[in-house]
Amino acid sequence: MLHVIYGDDEFRASEALRALKAAIDTDGSLATNTTVLAARGLTPQTLIQNAAAIPFLSPARLVIVEGLLTSLGGRRGVAEAWQQLIDFVPVMPDSNHLVLLEPPKKRDDRGRGVGGSPLLAALREAAPDRVTVTELNELKTWARGGPSEVARWLQDRAVQRGISIDPRAIEALCDLVGANLRALASELDKLAMYAGARAITADDVRLLTPQAREERIFDLVDAGVEGRAADALRQIGRAHV
Repeated sequence: MLHVIYGDDEFRASEALRALKAAIDTDGSLATNTTVLAARGLTPQTLIQNAAAIPFLSPARLVIVEGLLTSLGGRRGVAEAWQQLIDFVPVMPDSNHLVLLEPPKKRDDRGRGVGGSPLLAALREAAPDRVTVTELNELKTWARGGPSEVARWLQDRAVQRGISIDPRAIEALCDLVGANLRALASELDKLAMYAGARAITADDVRLLTPQAREERIFDLVDAGVEGRAADALRQIGRAHV
């Protein structure tokens, strides 16, 4: 199988790759049957040689190429130059998995991106049932009339990990951390350890999340500068809770 993983969300892309590894690593031997290749200087012959190799004492082999479609771009003749790969994918051994892991699109990149790659289009046409494409763009922190995409992702992750969290805590985390899913995942695990068997609360988030502590420090400084002694003492008290 050929798996193409791309988009602006690097964290979910890494999670997708991890999930694929877990799915095909049925006996724990995948690590010794995994090859990672850089796109720069890579030829179709070298890629096919690696992707066609029979797994060694393992039911699966994994070959990961970082940035191939991005480096090739959309210039004319790309598909023709990689015709050997296009012909190989339909006959790739069932035990083998080839992953094209593409980096986020650069801000100044005016090209068509991975979705418009002529090589990807040719690969999908040649073997539609043997090519999977996963696009993972950044989730939105806002929504109309309901939880945002980030909030839903955080809730789903909590359920998957068996973590109980109050909806107000999810809202507080999203407000403080934003769309940084890697940071959100880290904070969720930390808060779960702190809360133990009970549900994570918004108070837990305000107590332990670094962004919340930074806001308290700014509030303390503002209160001191403006001569609000009572407010400053209150902020100091919260800092030691």
